[in-house]
Amino acid sequence: MAIVNEYPPSSRTAEASQKEADVSGQLVRLIDLLFGLVIVQGALYYRPLLAAHGHVTAPATVALTLIMYTVVRSFVDWHTLMEHAPYRIMTSTKRPSSLLQVRTLELWRLYVDFLIVATYSFLLLRGHVLLKTPAAHLRLFFWSFAGIFALYWVWGELLHLSSGEERQFKEKLLFIAVGAAILLASGYTATVGDKHLAGDGIKHNDIALAIAFAIMVLYRFGNWKQQKTINDP
Repeated sequence: MAIVNEYPPSSRTAEASQKEADVSGQLVRLIDLLFGLVIVQGALYYRPLLAAHGHVTAPATVALTLIMYTVVRSFVDWHTLMEHAPYRIMTSTKRPSSLLQVRTLELWRLYVDFLIVATYSFLLLRGHVLLKTPAAHLRLFFWSFAGIFALYWVWGELLHLSSGEERQFKEKLLFIAVGAAILLASGYTATVGDKHLAGDGIKHNDIALAIAFAIMVLYRFGNWKQQKTINDP
């Protein structure tokens, strides 16, 4: 006795494609909402920093700059790519390179989008401590930062498997970014104490956050060059 009803897939028609596009649009708007909440979260968490007049901590300023830059550039790049690769959440086809249906892979891609934005939110939460304790350790912050690049790779692999097309982005750039972020997190972890950094902790955090910012800027610059573009006539 069947527990669920399994309906045979319908043919690909213009109407069916439009329905799938409509579903994708609704899901994109949901992710947009999460991006917006992260920006609002940053404004609320770091309000003392934004409202201060000459009384700021350098680590908190660099952390907020890093996270906001990451969020904004991620939003732009993600939207650009989603125009070419919307969620195909209703497609039951199986690609030769995958044992799973396209819709299952696309559902997982949606989950990864949630995880990526949630990680941005987590970075804001972890960096918030720098407002009161500029020398606080940020081990989890930097490992989460490295995890973002790993999630980017997973997202790209899911898209590659679901579309059956050649990868738009070279993996080498992403692997370099992942490696650099892991080296940063490993080096930082090797030098921190249980609660606070030894010695000149504020300077230590400044340098580590500046390196993280440089990694993200260089990655985004390279990623931007790989985007599909349009020439005016």
